[in-house]
Amino acid sequence: MKELYGAFGRGDMAAVRALVAEDVIWHLPGTVHYSGTYKGPSSVPDFFPNLYANVGIEAFEACEFVAEADRVLVSVGPAAELRIQVARSMTAG
Repeated sequence: MKELYGAFGRGDMAAVRALVAEDVIWHLPGTVHYSGTYKGPSSVPDFFPNLYANVGIEAFEACEFVAEADRVLVSVGPAAELRIQVARSMTAG
């Protein structure tokens, strides 16, 4: 998982595809443009362009990884700063 987040931090989507399991389910709850469920190595990398299109990432540091059974929780530390960009559709007059 640490390698996967390292690849994400470098923008290396080929490594992301190579590192996720065939049966991976990547889920981000919510109603923002990049939330949803991404299944499989060909779908998970789609999460990142959706994220980048809606969130300006100033710095990124995954500092804590908690694993239990078949789930991993990743905590983004205080060094990570996210600047939310307002979607064009929300700013159109």
